Amino acid sequence: MQRPKISSVIEDKHNNMIIMLLYLCGRKSKMEIYNQVSSNPRMSYKLQLLEEAGIITVTKEKAQRERSMIDLTPLGETYGRGLCALEDSIGGDVEALRRGGYGPVRYEEGLFDE
Repeated sequence: MQRPKISSVIEDKHNNMIIMLLYLCGRKSKMEIYNQVSSNPRMSYKLQLLEEAGIITVTKEKAQRERSMIDLTPLGETYGRGLCALEDSIGGDVEALRRGGYGPVRYEEGLFDE
């Protein structure tokens, strides 16, 4: 039996947190993601896998120094919406995740209302 494609993306807790953070708070630098999700040495590899899966885009910006900025793709937005709705449905604190990501609320009003 072939594994569902979605499992290759969401089977990793860090992937889920990255997707939800970006969905709730918007664009982040790699360093912000490392600081807010995990400083696991494999985080760079995990971001690479998310990019290859079409979930995120990585853009290099030049300001005072070059930095990589991470955004969700439309597919990533779909994953983020679903993960946040699932988290909310099982009693998770989506608002706390947003506050932990230090950003404005991005999800639509009423997304989690029945």
